[in-house]
Amino acid sequence: VSYERGRRRGLLVDVGANHGDTVAAMLATFGQRLFAKVDGSLCRDINSSPAVYAFEPNPEAFAVLTQRFPRGSAGNHRLHLVEAALNLMPGNKTFYYKGGSDTLGAFVVWRNKTDIQSAKVKVFSLDSFFGPYARIHLLKIDAEGYDPAVLLGANRMLSEQRVKFLVFEYSWSWRDQGARGSSLEFIAGWLWERGYMCFLLIAAALVPISGTWWQDHYESHTWTNCFCGRWTDPDLFDAYVAFGTNRHALSFALQNLAAWS
Repeated sequence: VSYERGRRRGLLVDVGANHGDTVAAMLATFGQRLFAKVDGSLCRDINSSPAVYAFEPNPEAFAVLTQRFPRGSAGNHRLHLVEAALNLMPGNKTFYYKGGSDTLGAFVVWRNKTDIQSAKVKVFSLDSFFGPYARIHLLKIDAEGYDPAVLLGANRMLSEQRVKFLVFEYSWSWRDQGARGSSLEFIAGWLWERGYMCFLLIAAALVPISGTWWQDHYESHTWTNCFCGRWTDPDLFDAYVAFGTNRHALSFALQNLAAWS
């Protein structure tokens, strides 16, 4: 709804696209809209399909991605597949993986992994790739422990609030990387300083973790996803309520998100 409300402006970005399940969901959810002609019939507005950027550094997974979404195929004319990784700084790095179905590829060799393959891959930061004017409607990050580095590499975009919504994965692999920003508390606070409210995605509701809502035991979650949005954006309130609320969550939304927006 917020995408339509914003006149379908803003990119959809998938960092760590793997075989393209999230890309398919993005195309289906934000895809071509129907509009009524004067005679009452319906037709598709092919110019309204979203601009989607999908990044995947695993060369074998990227090959599957390109087969699944052939260039120029119907509905995919604004889909951009990029064989590269995202990180804090642009450059080139060695990427380690175990076949095309490996979802734990990384710049280091994971413990107890054998038969590892490697490839030199291009690395961009979000700031360096998209430049100073691009706006992102939805940024999804699943970078197997490098999510903090991807976020820090979007410092300019996030400081200027040119990302509307973002979803990233938090897991034990953050601690294994040991890089700057490798704690959820740090990233939640860093995003809060840039005007973003973050939540843990759980089945019952979105649990706020920013500002005074942070609790130390949130750091112990072994595997979860986080959702963030600009806390002054009225669409964040709508997204929060639409996700599902109990009486505690609804009270939070009315007392905080509605007041801020």
